[in-house]
Amino acid sequence: MALILVVDDETELRDMIGIVLQKNGHEVLEAGDGVAGLDLYRETQPELLVTDMMMPGGNGFSFVDTVKTEFPNAKIIAISGEFRRETDGAGELADVMNVDYTLSKPFHTHDLLKIVNKVLE
Repeated sequence: MALILVVDDETELRDMIGIVLQKNGHEVLEAGDGVAGLDLYRETQPELLVTDMMMPGGNGFSFVDTVKTEFPNAKIIAISGEFRRETDGAGELADVMNVDYTLSKPFHTHDLLKIVNKVLE
């Protein structure tokens, strides 16, 4: 299906997202911070980036900004425990952050898959 890069400093969550995406036919690459994520993004240019926004080693905001500057058509799903449920989605917050979709932690894997499929359409 699609090559997806997952960037999150929480190993367990990153692994869980990777497993769910792989079980649904996607090829998954993983990085633990924005610095490693940017290097991997530049090397592979995945079809989708799923990234945490609050992490050490290049926070998600600067990471997303750099990716969008270098790859303006990059498809990005931003995840964070700091987002409120009512701001989830493809609305105003996503527009401000220059991403395709925002998703609040914790989330259900079926919600993630639905969003991934929607963004990849």
